[in-house]
Amino acid sequence: MATQHNSTIYDPHLHLFYLDEGDYFWLKNALPPWPKIAMLQKSFSEEELDLNNEFVLSQFTHIEAGFNNQQAEKEIAFLERKIGKKHSAIGYYQIDVEPSLFKQQINTLLSYSTFVGIRDITEGSDAARLHSENVNQNFAFLAHNKLIFEAQFEISELQHTTRIYELAKAQPNLDIVLNHAGLVTPYNYSNWLRALKQLSQLPNVYIKYSGFEMQEINLSDTFRNKVFDAIFANFSQERILFGSNFPVCLMASSYLALWQHYRALCQNDSIWQKLACDNAKALYSN
Repeated sequence: MATQHNSTIYDPHLHLFYLDEGDYFWLKNALPPWPKIAMLQKSFSEEELDLNNEFVLSQFTHIEAGFNNQQAEKEIAFLERKIGKKHSAIGYYQIDVEPSLFKQQINTLLSYSTFVGIRDITEGSDAARLHSENVNQNFAFLAHNKLIFEAQFEISELQHTTRIYELAKAQPNLDIVLNHAGLVTPYNYSNWLRALKQLSQLPNVYIKYSGFEMQEINLSDTFRNKVFDAIFANFSQERILFGSNFPVCLMASSYLALWQHYRALCQNDSIWQKLACDNAKALYSN
């Protein structure tokens, strides 16, 4: 039986859905068309983070979920009213907007005590936004305010990885977190590994081991373990974070089963404690 200390987790990547309160255009319209997305088209609250007393969820970081992409502060304000301030929040904003508008929106988000950074999903053709000249100034503004940028794109697309590498190197005080293991699949693994090796060189780049259910619901444990081993071999232990992607993870497993899988990946309690709790706490504490 694990001790209380070693059963404690900090989930750095989850979403709560309140469909009667927010827009959630992507979810209500089944975008992307995941085979099991219908099971997600309902509200999910904090009470459904069930770990059956095997683990203790001490804190979590809520990642923007499309509550209102026109006024991103509404999601953060709603969550602060709904669940209080026992969490940190990553808001939405598009990274390539004109810098004066970017500063205005970030300053609005900074008025909320739970706000710690932004995510702009730049998968597929949307990765073109990363190459805008505006991003240089916008990243500098995030760094100035000690905020986090959550980067969600296919790192196997090496031209985009090189751009993120250059941006991260130019702003060493900006923490950049690669979402969902860089969206790796068995088909892009070779380029993904090249990108992983490049990005791991920078101490301000972190990576979340999460989100495999978005690529393939029945992805084998063998491949997931191979990905973990590659991440562990290249990133320092202090820059790897286990995240759930709740409730999207439910398309493949229960919340509890996911954390059991993560625990089984760790050779000892020290590694587990870093990847399941301490690293996220150090990064997202506000």
